[in-house]
Amino acid sequence: MPPRTDVVDGYELRIIDGDTVAVGDVRLRIENIDAPEIGHASCWYEKQLGQASADILADFIIGQRITIRYLGPIDRYNRPKVRLLNSAGDIGEQMVKARAALPWAYGAKAKAWRKAQWCEG
Repeated sequence: MPPRTDVVDGYELRIIDGDTVAVGDVRLRIENIDAPEIGHASCWYEKQLGQASADILADFIIGQRITIRYLGPIDRYNRPKVRLLNSAGDIGEQMVKARAALPWAYGAKAKAWRKAQWCEG
């Protein structure tokens, strides 16, 4: 079965942080990026960057028709992994180009590198 796809008005999505949105009560994890945390930040600067990242994500979503591609797996926080697309294309890629998020890579070394960008860089 192909992955499910929904199209919603951007106003239907609630921005949680730079890589998580909610539709109704369901939180969705943008699959291809990692953004600084707001609620569980490792340092004050990460929290500030996290809020800025969420604001940029809102700019890419609000007032747009958004395609949500559900990719099937859920993450460890029980969030479905999704790709979000607006009229310009993949929102995750737009977030990376805007320097509001980093590309996702698995592993402890990759996670430590991302955290260093936000709290040491």
